[in-house]
Formats: sequence, C-alpha cells, structure tokens
Amino acid sequence: MKSSELGALIAALHRANQLGYPIMIIGAGLPKIYTMLSEEKSYSERLFIYTEIDSLEAVQAEAAIRKPAEKLNVTYTEEAVQKVIEVTKGYPFFIQQFCQIIFQNTEHKEINIHDVNDSVASFFKVLDKGFFRVRYERCSEADKKFIFAMVSCGELPCTISNIAKAMKKPVNSISTSRAQLINKGIVYSVKYKELDFTVPEFDGFIKRLEEYQECSISEIIEKYIGRKGKKLFFLFCWIFTLIVIAAFADMVAGTFNGISADGAKLAPNASAASISILYVFVAMAFGLFLKKVKLEGLPKVILGIALIIAMLALGIMFPVYATKTTWIYVVFVYIFFASVTPMWLLKTPRDYLTTFLFIGMIVAAVIGVFVSNPTITTPAFAGFKSASGSYIFPTLFVTIACGAVSGFHSLVSSETSSKLVENEKDMLQVGYGSMLLESLLAILVIVIVGALPNLKASGVLDSTLANMALADTATPFTKFSAGVTGLVAQLGLPQSWGLCIMTMFVSALALTSLDAVARISRMSFQEFFEVEEGQEPSGLVKVLTNKYVSTIISLVCGYLLSLGGYVNIWPLFGSANQLLAAMVLISLAVFLKVTGRKGFMLYIPMVLMFIVTMTALVQAIYGIVMKLFVTGGFVLMVDGLQLVVAILLVALGLMIGFNSGSKLVKEK
Repeated sequence: MKSSELGALIAALHRANQLGYPIMIIGAGLPKIYTMLSEEKSYSERLFIYTEIDSLEAVQAEAAIRKPAEKLNVTYTEEAVQKVIEVTKGYPFFIQQFCQIIFQNTEHKEINIHDVNDSVASFFKVLDKGFFRVRYERCSEADKKFIFAMVSCGELPCTISNIAKAMKKPVNSISTSRAQLINKGIVYSVKYKELDFTVPEFDGFIKRLEEYQECSISEIIEKYIGRKGKKLFFLFCWIFTLIVIAAFADMVAGTFNGISADGAKLAPNASAASISILYVFVAMAFGLFLKKVKLEGLPKVILGIALIIAMLALGIMFPVYATKTTWIYVVFVYIFFASVTPMWLLKTPRDYLTTFLFIGMIVAAVIGVFVSNPTITTPAFAGFKSASGSYIFPTLFVTIACGAVSGFHSLVSSETSSKLVENEKDMLQVGYGSMLLESLLAILVIVIVGALPNLKASGVLDSTLANMALADTATPFTKFSAGVTGLVAQLGLPQSWGLCIMTMFVSALALTSLDAVARISRMSFQEFFEVEEGQEPSGLVKVLTNKYVSTIISLVCGYLLSLGGYVNIWPLFGSANQLLAAMVLISLAVFLKVTGRKGFMLYIPMVLMFIVTMTALVQAIYGIVMKLFVTGGFVLMVDGLQLVVAILLVALGLMIGFNSGSKLVKEK
C-alpha cells in the first residue's frame, strides 16, 4: 500500500470512529507496520489493537501436524512430530509444506522419524527454489552483502555494529541497505540496533548459496591458515605477477618490433602494432556504446565481427613502425591505464572482441592443418638432457606453464574472471569450456611447431616464413604465427596479410593476459599492506595502497625485470607459476581438511609440483651463481634481478609450504 493511501485510510477510520460508525478493519503485516502507521499519522497507535503473530507454540504446532493428517487416516509418531517442529521452527507455512512433502514421500499410514528425516532435503530444496529464492531475488547487490554480513555474524539476532564490522564499513554507511531490507520485508528490528530475518531458516538458505560459500583463494588462506600465511601468499603472488608482466611485455614488444637490427622495415609486425592501437580505442568505444545501448545476441556478435574486420583492414593499410624499445614503453603505459580503468570500459569489451580473434585463430589453424596435412618431423623423444645442458626433469614440467595445474589461472579465476560472469550457472562453460579450447590450442601448437621443418621442406613455408620460424631467437609466438600463416596461405590468403593477422591474434591474447595480471599485481600489492580489521592505516600505508601508486610500483619493478629478455625470464615464470599452483593446492587441502571434506586427491600433485618447482628454481639460482663466480657473463641488472627474485621465490615457497603443511598435519 502506498503511503498516501495508508494515510487516507487511517484518516477515514479516525473520522468514522468520531462519528460512531460501526466499522472495523482487520489487517496483517510485517513488524515494520508499527513504524509505518505511526509515521503516517501520529494518532494511529490509538486506533488499533496490535497483536503479534509469531511461530506456533509446541501444542499448536502439534495440532497443526496431527489434525489434517487424521482426516486422511494418517498418524505421526511422537518422535516424528517433534522432528517436524524442530525443522520448521513452528512456522505455520513451513509445517504445511513439510507435512505435504512427507505425506507424498510416504506409502504407509503411520509416519515415523525415518520418514521425516528422508524428506528434510526435499523440503529445503522446495523452500530454496521458491519461498526463499523469491525474497532473495528482490535484493540488490548491496542488500546481499548486508545479508551475507548478518549471516557471517553467527548468532541471530545480531547488532548493527557487528554487521558493519563484518562488512568492514562504518555503521552510518550501511543504514541505507538496512532501511531497504526492512522495507522489503527481509529483516526487522528485534530491539534497539538488533536485526533478524523476518522468516526462520532464511540464514540457512543463505549458507547453502554457492555465492555465499565462494571466496577467493586468499580469503581461504586467511581463514583457515592465518593472516601470516595470507601475507606470505600475497607477497609471493606479487613477485610472480612481476615475472608475468616482464615476460609477456617483452614478447609483445618483440612482436610489434617494426624495424630489424639492420634497419629493414617489418611490415607484418608494424601492421599488427597498428591494429593493437586501434583495438584499445575501439574496445573502449564499444564498451561505452554497450553501456548506453542494450545490445545482445546476434546483433552484438555482428557488430563485434564488423569492428574486428575494420580494425584489421585499417591496420594493414596504415602500419606503425617503431623499435622494440619504443614498444616496451608503450606496452607499459597501456597496461597502467588498463589496470586502473573500470572493467566494463576496457577489459570486458576487449575480451569480448578478443574471443572472435581466438576463435578465428583456432579455425584458421585447424583448416590449415587438414588442408596441408603436415608431417611432424620433430622427434618424440630426444633424450633426458638437451643441447643447452638442461634436463627433462624438471624443465618439462615448468616449461608447460598452463597445463593441468596453473597458479596464474587460480589468480585470474578468483580476481577477474569471477567479476565478468553475470550468472554463476555460466561458470561451467566459462571454466571448463575455456580449458577445452586451450587444450585444442595446445594440440595445434604441438602439431604446427613440430611440423615446421616438414612445412619448410614441402614449400608450405617460403624462405621468409621459414627463416622467421626456425631462427634461434624466434619466440613461441613467432613460430606459431609463421606456421599458421604458411598453412592458411594454401587457401589463397596473401602471406603478408596472413602473417599480420596471425601476429595480431597471438599478441591480442598476450595483451589480455597483461590486462589481467597488471590488475592482479596491483591488488596483491594492496592486500599485502592491508591492516587488520579495526586498525587505522598509517599515512604510508594509505599511499602504498592507493591504486595508482601500487600500480606504478608494480609496473616499474616489472619493467626492470623485462630488461633480461623473454628467454631469460620464461624459466622463472614457469617455475613461479607452478610453485604458485602448489601453494594453492596446499591451501585447498587445508581448507578441505578443516571443513571436514575429503582432500586426499590433492596430496600427490601438491607434493609433486612443490618438488618440481623447487628443483627448477634451485637450478636457476645455481646457473646464475656460476655465471657470477665461474663462467662469467654476469650482468647486474639482468642476472642480479633474476637471482634476487629466484631466491625470494624459494624462501617464500618454503615458508608458505611449512606454514600450510604444518596446519595440514596438525589439523584433526
């Protein structure tokens, strides 16, 4: 009822009462009805008799259970009755709903405790799907956070101050959400500054929600391992992200390099760089457009593909020539802005457009493989030791850095991917589906790179492509791009266009990784310096946790590491990535054990990944130390930085492993 209507009704009743008319109105409402009436008319409390209707008392509840059943010649045992009352909390509708489910699930005439227990799960499933869900869907995101905080307080009713504490906000900043939830009939004020839910068992429904149960890996670590473990984890994550930034920034800059060492212009690289510049501004314009105009389904897909084609055409027509050094600076400026801008403005539309590039790259590669039917000439096994002196163990397991387990994926899924998914039902397609596509891409890479000598011998790769792909300095991006270009050239696409487009495809994927990892790096840095709840941060902490300051610090450190080049950085990246995966597995194992769940399936991969990565890092440290004291060639700003990072990774890995492992062993 609207406020004006309620006021008119009270005024009419008041006048009727004065005139002695025999009019009586009986109404019902939530506890907020007291406030509503008094706010509308100051004298309303004199017009009405207020009677609180609560859950049924034990005798009333028993009658509500037995009497309807007797009409159907059905009886309840005493144990069964008490269990129904316990589960329903005496709430009339719950009793009716529960007894109906029990009756439908039971074939005999006497309902016992086993019949009741067998129907409990079905009862809550029905309530969750209808009764509770309807109320929950009326809540905004801010309302849901308030409700989650109420539930996390534990015992209900809970005070406003405890809710604010759980939300890490001042009391006065949550008053709007409190008022909205009271108006929606979700919560009510039990007494001064204490709140409870208007219907029983609503907190149980919230606890059963996946979105309430879900939390980031860092939150799991803090809750089940401790704040010290969380601090160490964030420091490790931050150092890891610096390695990722350095490796991918160097690869992207090398891909965009439009001028060779001898001064020759590299048109495909320059065109790819031009397309990437356009890509940023077009993605932002696309994001702003989608913010203003609701575009979904096929029209959105058509517009996205049209934008991709337009950017490819313009980039090929107007290449941008610059050196690798210049592009390094440009890339770091780009990822600074990408990491601090709202996700809807750049990252979301950019990732949407990149999807078409990714699909296009895979389709082109698959068609090219089937048309050319190349033979893999690379030997399946070349020995346990490579020509460079590295051994298959642990090198293989840290070179394939995004395989069955990946530390980077655990961070991305928690920090960025989860924020881009509107419906949690889509997580299966997003998570599992993406890994299936990545597996397909991995197979294509093996086929194409393994067949490069055969593609050269058969003439699929001309001299230019062959020299690019088989050069000692060729990056994985270069090898794959050149190989796919040679394959699709068999379909009639000009080689220069194909090389440009493929270069753009792989660089776009690298840039999206840089988008994500720069943001994660900033957030890890901020979380490391975050003070405990209730403490006032110092001036220095406020500066360090500023998103612009933390981003600049992270990117400067990443730039210094990038000076070592992709080839030197990648071994550290692989080792750090898989060590992070081991840390995540250890943390999850502790979480599962503490919460009483089975986690034995994590123990073997956890131990294996820990041993593999520690071995690889120790080898890296040994190699750098040998350059410093024996073989020579040690460069301070390259090898020195890598040595410091490798030692830090080993130390942090051991501390986190010991801290978490001891918790895993001690926990009952």
